[in-house]
Amino acid sequence: MAQTTPSAVAGTTGEPPFAVLVVDGNEEHQILSVAALTRSGCLVRTAASGKQALQLAMGNRFDAVVIGSKLRDATGIEVLRLLADRFPSTPMIFVVPPDGEEAALQAMRSGATSYIVKTPRYTELLPAIVEEHIREAANRRRLAETEQTQAQALTERNTAEQRLSQSQNRLRMILQQAPVLVWSTDKELRVTSAMGGGFRTLDTVRSGERGLTLFEYFNIPDDDLEPIASHRRALAGEGVATQIDWQGRTYDVHIEPLRSPEGPILGTIGVAFDVSERMRTEETLRRSEERFRLLGRATNDVVWDWDLQTDGLWVNENVSKVFGFPPEEIEPTGAWWTEHLHPEDQERVVMSIDQLVRSGGSVWTSEYRFRRRDGTYATLVDRGYILHDSTGHPVRVIGSAMDVSQKRKTEAIQSAVYRISEAANSAKDLPELYGQIHKVVGGLMPATNFYIALYDDQAEALDFPYFVDEEESAPSRQPLGRGLTEYVLRTGRPLLASPEVFADLLRDGEVVSVGPPSVDWVGAPLVSQGKPVGVIVVQSYAEGVRFDEEDKRVLNFVSEQVAMAIDRKRAQERLLDAERLATMGQLAGFIAHELNTPLTTISLLTSAASKRVTDLRTEASSSTRETRCSGELLTLLLWTGSDLVALTPEACLRVARTPIRPWSNPARKVSCSDEKTLSPELHRPGATGSLFR
Repeated sequence: MAQTTPSAVAGTTGEPPFAVLVVDGNEEHQILSVAALTRSGCLVRTAASGKQALQLAMGNRFDAVVIGSKLRDATGIEVLRLLADRFPSTPMIFVVPPDGEEAALQAMRSGATSYIVKTPRYTELLPAIVEEHIREAANRRRLAETEQTQAQALTERNTAEQRLSQSQNRLRMILQQAPVLVWSTDKELRVTSAMGGGFRTLDTVRSGERGLTLFEYFNIPDDDLEPIASHRRALAGEGVATQIDWQGRTYDVHIEPLRSPEGPILGTIGVAFDVSERMRTEETLRRSEERFRLLGRATNDVVWDWDLQTDGLWVNENVSKVFGFPPEEIEPTGAWWTEHLHPEDQERVVMSIDQLVRSGGSVWTSEYRFRRRDGTYATLVDRGYILHDSTGHPVRVIGSAMDVSQKRKTEAIQSAVYRISEAANSAKDLPELYGQIHKVVGGLMPATNFYIALYDDQAEALDFPYFVDEEESAPSRQPLGRGLTEYVLRTGRPLLASPEVFADLLRDGEVVSVGPPSVDWVGAPLVSQGKPVGVIVVQSYAEGVRFDEEDKRVLNFVSEQVAMAIDRKRAQERLLDAERLATMGQLAGFIAHELNTPLTTISLLTSAASKRVTDLRTEASSSTRETRCSGELLTLLLWTGSDLVALTPEACLRVARTPIRPWSNPARKVSCSDEKTLSPELHRPGATGSLFR
């Protein structure tokens, strides 16, 4: 290869220095090459082996590689092939010995960009050759990039033209099939173009003609009629959007002025869409929604429509009437409705409707409690119908919720009245009846604190036979005072003593404060035969437990049945006492009758035995103490037998009522001195021998 004169030194033109890798196994030649390239401003790295050269080339970017013919672990040709294969765009300059023409040819065949003969002055030529090939490589890269860019631009242009052609064809096909009309006119309203499938629906045999005016095209003689009037406005520079009815169909029309690139108006361009079907659908939907709204007004139910896709919720105006929420506080979401469910009902209701939606069902019904604006709960019977799309996917639920609070309250009161009546018959005594009354009232309202007070008109005092309270224990009998209980008893009217009402009663001197202060106190009179005979009371000590007029009305209604139940139970107990006494009298008479005959016989025998004992006393003065006692006991038996013979029912009844006192030692032997103990009645003054007279 011909030697060339060195070119300008790298770095003198302000360009960044070239990075060169020198690979040479001869250390002296390596030093000379590095020195020459460094003087020319190159950044040089060196390698003495092929392995080291490959590692450096893989880890760094070099603008050129200078390779010697001899390396420590391989030949220069082997390393050249390896590097040229890995880095084909990097110039590879092979250094051959003076007589290495064959080596030079082999190097060029192995991928060398150029070669240089190692003459005594080759280091003077090396920097220029390296720089020359670096620049040629850079030029080749730029040329390749330019060609690639041009090819890419040409490809993109062809692609764009192809897409434009496809788009035009697609638009033309769409316009030919779609129910749309696209047209243009000149300033004289002469039609210059018309396309679109919508023209086929127009009853005009001239729809395909060009050059006709709109007057001729639509057979319209007057400028003031549509669509002429809208086109006139467009020629004046105004964009026009209007709706036109034409030959039994409805079109949404948009007309704009058609301008040249310079800006002057050349005519008009318009587009119209056939919206006849949409208008009919909208009208049907409007009428359906109107019927839906009228239905919502015609019923007292809360009518609702829940979108399962967006969670949007529509409710009719009855939601304000039933629950007390103003429209601005009602969030149009299903989440808002769920938040107002009673905590005990929420999971059950949500799961029931979710399960129905997942199972593909259509009809849903549930009864639950819903929180009103004032914090109370309404009882609802809710029924819904699930709507599905054409694929069977659930999309909406429409339903109505009926407020059955009053109905359920009435049913609960009726049940309470029945249960109280049943309790009056089933309870074994009055305390059990009071407990059952407390349980029944607790089912109608909060009754944690509950008591019954009964009036004793003879003693003018109050008894508290039943008293359950969180703050105090049951009071004992007390004289009438000026408490709330006495106020209800005195007036004979039910009372809801809220803090404000209680304060007014205190101020007026109607009542005095008795016991722990309550938040709300509700009492109702127990009336028997037209007179108050007691008071039934519920009260609360917590702000979260409040009573209202409805609770007062319910308690007053129940109090009537409570009073009758207490009267009935008292009458039953009096009747049972009378029956018990009568039974005891009958039993005593029966015993007397049954004992009368055998005891008469006993009396005769004991008299004979007594006479015999007296005779024996005369004959046997040395009789034992036991014999004398036997005679005395027989005599006592005689007297006792006589007394039993004369036993009457009244006497038996007195005995039945007399408490029995056990002897101190029943097992001891009876002595003669025990006669008075066995029958004290026989030794009282004036006793005639009968124990029961």
